[in-house]
Amino acid sequence: RRGRTSIKMVSRTRPRPSQLTLSPFLGPFLEAQEAVEDALTAFQSNGDKDELTQALEAEAETVRRLSRECEEKLENMPRSLQEGSTGELLKARAERCNDIAADLEIAAGDEEGAAEAADGINWSIE
Repeated sequence: RRGRTSIKMVSRTRPRPSQLTLSPFLGPFLEAQEAVEDALTAFQSNGDKDELTQALEAEAETVRRLSRECEEKLENMPRSLQEGSTGELLKARAERCNDIAADLEIAAGDEEGAAEAADGINWSIE
């Protein structure tokens, strides 16, 4: 083909959602969600609370970093674009990421119900 590139990936397992996007925001966001899901699965099989807590704290930091990146992008936009649909999207993503990070930190600090709290987090961003 001229002028077009295509990527063909082959896998023996079903691809995870984070592998199906090239978005610089959605890729890491979905990876964080998958890491929490993996930590919950591991906790259910081995019962290691420390490992679950560490994973929740690490992913809370990842989601906070994504929030800061959205805020930085918004600040670097011209004022007219900040008030448009792109600016609104960045604001909504930053706020939602902060909410999710706070939920992850609360779950990590919950000695008894960390797994239940983490499992109940709403990861929707739009």
